[in-house]
Amino acid sequence: MNISLVTLATDNLPYKEASSSNKKAYCEKHDYNFVSFSESLDEGRPTPWSKIKAMEEVLDGNKMGYETFHTDWAVWIDADAFIMNDEIKLESFINKEYDMIIALDCFTVNTGVFFLKNTENSKEFLSKCYEKTHFSTHPWWEQAAVIEYLNEPNGLKVKTLHQREFNSYPSVLKEITNSDWTKTKHQLFFNNRKLAEEGSYEEGDFILHFAGFKSQEDKLESMKSYGING
Repeated sequence: MNISLVTLATDNLPYKEASSSNKKAYCEKHDYNFVSFSESLDEGRPTPWSKIKAMEEVLDGNKMGYETFHTDWAVWIDADAFIMNDEIKLESFINKEYDMIIALDCFTVNTGVFFLKNTENSKEFLSKCYEKTHFSTHPWWEQAAVIEYLNEPNGLKVKTLHQREFNSYPSVLKEITNSDWTKTKHQLFFNNRKLAEEGSYEEGDFILHFAGFKSQEDKLESMKSYGING
């Protein structure tokens, strides 16, 4: 099975080097493709939207510039998500019966880390999400489009997992989160405090995702508390 770990870290991120080296070392250990983008793939939208375009390029190996490039599964990981337990392999989450594997957080699915099988269903999912331009400046960016798509009739086979399987959050987030709800078009999503508690990182967890911070300074301080230096 050919698996690609995909990320994007722009030069303005103070933790870019730490993020890239963390993921590259993991891929070298387990013989995964490490695909790293360093700039936005669409200057007309906020950078987080580029994860959709990046995943499209990886699933369509012809766009990668290598004639023989092919991946069976592409795994997206945000730049501010770090692999904390490199003994855990990506294969342990893969189920060939599904097109997409994603974890839930205290609101709903979170696109900081997700798996896509190289299928036509997955490619259509990415294409249709990118067409949802009414979410271009939504506070959740591409995630709002993904949520709307997943709640529409479609052929995508999705498996959802507990957050701590591969998308744990710092424990401090359950204390600083002050948003009780958000919405995507006609849907409301409420902050489930119990799930926030259950999703907090514990030693031995696979991935620690520093999502939800109000500033880069706060994010960097939290990273340092877990031994990650930007």
